[in-house]
Amino acid sequence: MYLNESIDVLPILKIVFIYNTGVAFGMLAGIKGIARLILIDTLPILAIIVSGYYAFKSQNTLNSILMGMLSGGALGNLFERLYYGKVTDFLYFHIKNHYWPAFNIADSAVTIAITGIILESILVKK
Repeated sequence: MYLNESIDVLPILKIVFIYNTGVAFGMLAGIKGIARLILIDTLPILAIIVSGYYAFKSQNTLNSILMGMLSGGALGNLFERLYYGKVTDFLYFHIKNHYWPAFNIADSAVTIAITGIILESILVKK
């Protein structure tokens, strides 16, 4: 595929080829300077270290899986960002003319993991 090209796969899904210089779902794409260094380059490294640590330390299987998904997704995007300077997004969901921002599998892993961690902390009694 060529940059910005898209292929209709399902009535609600296109496969696209775009680059994302921001974080998940294109957020903070225009950020520059020290804020970029902290939010886009340094924060994911901290998230990988902390979530990776808890993935191995946790006695709870679900928590280990969620932390592993979080660190794996963050690591995938970080590697691509450091190597290419941007992340390739390719999943583009829409309903008629209402589009969700394009994303990739790593974004999905991070989103599912964070949602799961929040739900687990709310719903599971300690």
